[in-house]
Amino acid sequence: MRTLEGWVYWAAGLYAAAAALFHLYTAGYGTLEPRLQRSVHLLFLVPLVFITFPFNARSPRTRPSLFDWLWATLSAVASLYLIWDAERLNHRWEGASPVLPVEVVIGSVMVLLVIEACRRSLSPWMAATISVSLVYLGTSQWIPGLFNFKGYSFPRMVEFVYLAGDEGMYGFLTGISSNILFIYVLFAAVMMKAGVGEFVIDLAVRLAGWARGGPAKIAVIASALFGTISGSTVANVYATGSFTIPLMKKGGYPAKNAAAIDAIAGTGGQIMPPVMGAGVFIMSEVTGISYFEIIKAAAIPAILYYVGLLAMVHFLALRYGMRPVPRAELPSWTPVLRRGYFVIPFGLIVYLLAQGYSPTGAAFYTIVVTFALSFLDRRTWMTPRRCWEALTEASFSAATIAVALAGS
Repeated sequence: MRTLEGWVYWAAGLYAAAAALFHLYTAGYGTLEPRLQRSVHLLFLVPLVFITFPFNARSPRTRPSLFDWLWATLSAVASLYLIWDAERLNHRWEGASPVLPVEVVIGSVMVLLVIEACRRSLSPWMAATISVSLVYLGTSQWIPGLFNFKGYSFPRMVEFVYLAGDEGMYGFLTGISSNILFIYVLFAAVMMKAGVGEFVIDLAVRLAGWARGGPAKIAVIASALFGTISGSTVANVYATGSFTIPLMKKGGYPAKNAAAIDAIAGTGGQIMPPVMGAGVFIMSEVTGISYFEIIKAAAIPAILYYVGLLAMVHFLALRYGMRPVPRAELPSWTPVLRRGYFVIPFGLIVYLLAQGYSPTGAAFYTIVVTFALSFLDRRTWMTPRRCWEALTEASFSAATIAVALAGS
């Protein structure tokens, strides 16, 4: 991922901040009709992938190349077309109405751009899988045996992946990304910038640092607590590992063991309620089971996961004779308890979900409350700079999720 500098940093940041503010507004005051909401979502996020992820190792690391700007512009044009002609597109008959030549061209370009965005930000294998699936749709009539079917004409293929209301790139998966996932990514960013992440780590240190093998247990508990904020494994490992891995190495753990413990602990964050990985929202949408019912069902397995992990690191500590963190290095309970009000967002989001609020609405109100709580301590105020960082980081993180679901 690039480290943008100069005017490009500010231009991309303003674009990303606008994306976050749009999703925050629609979370609180109601989403647009599906095609418009999803089109605006990808209008903001797909260009961000080309701006922030280089084409290859030789590409510029502090600014997009000329071709990156071109791809970003073309991806925006594809979404703008759907916004501009949304009323007509909403009244056309899928599979029967003609596909206009301009739609074939724009749709084909957008398909290629989403595949390239997946390659850059996710994996070449995902891009290859999407490509093979599309080739199969066009060539299946010539494949003998079990995999033979009449296939689609090229315009109908474009219609399926570009114009269809609930399928393709602007289908229900992109709807989940635009209506729910983005606001939870923003929720996690606001929680971190408001000081909740620091509170979680300090609480974990205070709870487990005194025990044998304390550094590893701190990593496990910190990852479990951080998992309640963010369902992202990468974000979990990055946020907790920057502190816990050096602490484990200082306590005598080999570097590879410290990294493995933190990676395993961070992975469990995807199943730790109330904020879980993207899969839980897809599961809720596909099965029709409410988000609250799913997180209730996930609570016990998530707790057992971390109990088992704590047992593993405890026996590992006994085996290698690991010692606790020296008491002189443990933080006092007083500053930790003074920030105890940061447990309110965790309880609030669960309460709102239990009261029947939508996942989007629950996240919106919890963001507002977390923002207000930050002003109880001068050190955690959500200053304009911290708000900027929360908005931009959320958009850059959500861009990867958006292209993954658009390409699925």
